[in-house]
Amino acid sequence: MRKNLRQLNRGFLDAIVIGNKDEMRHLLKLGADVDATDQEHDEAAIILAVKFGDADIVELLIDAGANIDARDDEGRSALTKEVTQLTETSN
Repeated sequence: MRKNLRQLNRGFLDAIVIGNKDEMRHLLKLGADVDATDQEHDEAAIILAVKFGDADIVELLIDAGANIDARDDEGRSALTKEVTQLTETSN
C-alpha cells in the first residue's frame, strides 16, 4: 500500500510540474496526498505549483485542502516563494 501511495504522489507531483490538471484530479480521486512532497527538494505540491507559475493549479490545490502554510527546505512558504519570484522578474 505504501509503495502505491508513493507512486500516486510521484505521479501527482509530476502532473503539477507539467500542468496536467485532469491527471491531478484523477490522482487525487485515487488517493494521492494533496500535500505530497517532492523528496529531492522537500517542496510540497502547492510550492511546486507556485514555482511553475500556474495559478489554476494553485487554486485547485487550495480547493482540495492543500496546506497553504507548507514550507520548502529553505523555510519559504508558497506565498514567500511567489513574492520572491515576482520581485526577481520585475528587476
